[in-house]
Amino acid sequence: MRNSTVTIALLVLFLLLGGSIGGYLLLSGNDAARRPQSNEMAKGGDSEGEDGSKGVKPRTGQPANDSGRPPGNNPKDGASAEPRPKDGGPGTDGGNGGPEGPEKPVTPKPGTEGPDPIVWKTETIEVTITGEVRYRSDNRPAVGVKVAAESSDGNLWGRWTRGNDESAKRLASRPRSNPQGSTTTDNNGQFTLVLKLTASNGGWSTARSAGEDRSESDGDKEALTAGFVVVATEAGFAPAHSNYISLSAGQTEKVELELAIPVALRGRVTDAVTRQGIKGAHVELHEQSTRRRDWSAFRGPRTLQTNDEGYFSVNDLPAARYGVSVWAEGYAAQDYWATRRFVELSDGGEKDLGEIALSQTATVTGRVIDEETGKPLSASVSASRDDARWANVQASGTSDAEGRFKLDSLEPGSWTISATAQGYAKGIAKVQVSAGKTTDVG
Repeated sequence: MRNSTVTIALLVLFLLLGGSIGGYLLLSGNDAARRPQSNEMAKGGDSEGEDGSKGVKPRTGQPANDSGRPPGNNPKDGASAEPRPKDGGPGTDGGNGGPEGPEKPVTPKPGTEGPDPIVWKTETIEVTITGEVRYRSDNRPAVGVKVAAESSDGNLWGRWTRGNDESAKRLASRPRSNPQGSTTTDNNGQFTLVLKLTASNGGWSTARSAGEDRSESDGDKEALTAGFVVVATEAGFAPAHSNYISLSAGQTEKVELELAIPVALRGRVTDAVTRQGIKGAHVELHEQSTRRRDWSAFRGPRTLQTNDEGYFSVNDLPAARYGVSVWAEGYAAQDYWATRRFVELSDGGEKDLGEIALSQTATVTGRVIDEETGKPLSASVSASRDDARWANVQASGTSDAEGRFKLDSLEPGSWTISATAQGYAKGIAKVQVSAGKTTDVG
């Protein structure tokens, strides 16, 4: 009996051992079938391009497998290395192409190069503004003061509406509101102002119900709205401006205005090398006393322009603290939030800013190509200043059919040039640029 039990145990052990060996051989065969795929690595990387011998080369995209998940994340994928398209073309992460993708440069979809063009629609609308005007010094109501409105769309965003990019052109081309109507304050300093304006699409309304969140704009590009600011004027005081207002037909808004003593500011804008005055330079004065809390409480800057010798002056500013931004064609702009150039005039008086020296801008050129095939790519290219307080893009463009690009108006210093195209990882080049010169990254 004991011998029979031992025999049965040996048979069971033999069967288990045979099953294990068979499973191992089966799994080994499947792994061998997958192994050639794991050897096809995704090649490429960030190209420094400082020696001028190489262009900005985005890496090819990494195609997904049949499950829609990236290789390495799918239990059925035996290898962790992601294969790249055989022809160096776009991968599926860009939505175009794959392992057998087309052998051609990547071209951005129509409209991705910039904002969609707008067909402007206009109509005459009527809106009502109510409010009061007081003197800032003692909070007394201002009686018999004239109240009117002016269009501020062209100057609302300062120099950002004067650039050559599509967003700036779009802002600058929007029809002006041309407000018509005026009134005077009563014995309590209060007023009701009825305005006729030209409304157009592409804006937003600042009118909201009481207690409603005003932190988001309407964002309806088809709604017809008119943008403007309300202005109160009295002899001996600086004009009082409201925050930016944008309304649709029949809407109302309430404002509070303060008349303040006028202050004076002057200075000169010069070339950093020649020390000669720059004619036609723009000086923007951004009032800091009323800080922007949301999009419906935004006040555009007061903009001055220098004379033939580069001098500027103003003597009717409301007493306040101002941020001073300066820019001129062919020169690197100096924004107040980057330079920290502030002037304190809250207590009145006058201030001489002296000379403000601007450096001539630099230009960066280059070429975007596929790192593996050397073929040119149509890509979005941008430049960011390395020592900027915030990592904001300060210049952008698109490479042409030959992959070439040109970025103008760069401030002298160290920059990071980035290129992106569908199906490719971002390409990066570091470059040092000098005033008035063109630097080629390859």
